[in-house]
Amino acid sequence: RRAEIKQGIRQVVICKDAKGKCGVSLFSVNKGVFVCYVAGGSPAALGGLRFGDQILTINGEVMAGLSGDKASKVIKKATTNDITLAVRDRPFERTITLQKD
Repeated sequence: RRAEIKQGIRQVVICKDAKGKCGVSLFSVNKGVFVCYVAGGSPAALGGLRFGDQILTINGEVMAGLSGDKASKVIKKATTNDITLAVRDRPFERTITLQKD
């Protein structure tokens, strides 16, 4: 079963695993920070992050204009528990309908 995509902003709270990792990779596109990879079974996956989600804030710090590396450093510097993210569900997702002649 696939996750339902809803437009809007949601709060996600994640933590770090025993190795200090969250299991998410970030990149920037047009001054926005997006999820480009989520490791299966990781704290990020368990928290509900998915490929293409836009990260708006991390622990109240606005991510607009930051590079993916700088956003990742914000997560690395955060405490082990209660990393709070404001996330927009896959803003670039589109539905395409094809008809066969």
